[in-house]
Amino acid sequence: MLIEPAERAEGTEAIEGSEGQGVYAEENVGVGTHVVEITSMNLHAGRDRAGRGYDVAQTLRHLAADVVALQEAWHPHRGEDPLGVAADALGLRLLRHDLLAATTRHDLGIPGSDPHAVGAWGLALLTALPVLENAVLDLGLAPGDMARRAAQVVTVETRDGMLLRVVNTHLTYRIRSTPGQLRRLVSALPPMPHPTVILGDLNTVWPLTLAAVGYRRAVRGRTWPAYWPVAQLDHVLIDRQPLAATGGAVGVAGSDHLPVQAVLRFAHR
Repeated sequence: MLIEPAERAEGTEAIEGSEGQGVYAEENVGVGTHVVEITSMNLHAGRDRAGRGYDVAQTLRHLAADVVALQEAWHPHRGEDPLGVAADALGLRLLRHDLLAATTRHDLGIPGSDPHAVGAWGLALLTALPVLENAVLDLGLAPGDMARRAAQVVTVETRDGMLLRVVNTHLTYRIRSTPGQLRRLVSALPPMPHPTVILGDLNTVWPLTLAAVGYRRAVRGRTWPAYWPVAQLDHVLIDRQPLAATGGAVGVAGSDHLPVQAVLRFAHR
């Protein structure tokens, strides 16, 4: 069940070897279509795989989209919040859900400077679109995981008047539990007359996303590890076939994951 009701720069090119492409070919796309651009990125708490910090605000400028879904978003209890600063600078609304309210990068297994600084770690969503609904779905605690997993469920109105339900999630890395969490997520989403997009770091390869019955992947592109991607762990899933979906993994400096970006076109209903 849904719980806890809550409160553009140019995109980068797909990197070589990422397969960056949409699943659906563009056909008869133009007048009479709704267009929405969405992006997802695991921020890895603002560190690359070696623990070096990167400019979160600059990365988000490159990832400009109608909706940007983020996982492993980190904000310290003391000091500047880089994600909040970036949202203010870009004129975007920031919606958060902390999976761990008080933790450290050391406890998360993320190397780098100041490893014992305490902060919060979880999900975030940035958008300039009107937000009509904002809720959180609890997905439970997988055996051996460090945190309960959850999903942000946010309904927005696109620039051309279409309603879109965006579901941002970061599923468990405990691979035996990942498909079950995905099934739980899908079954808890009530039917809607408008499209639903599930996106985020699903911590699984695309064949196992078939656990999301009624959904199909919108883009292909290897996303992990960022320095030499061999697998797509970050996905965009949609509950109906668009007229077209273009995008894929994009090469942006920072983090240990590459982002995925998609432009979706739906027919007017």
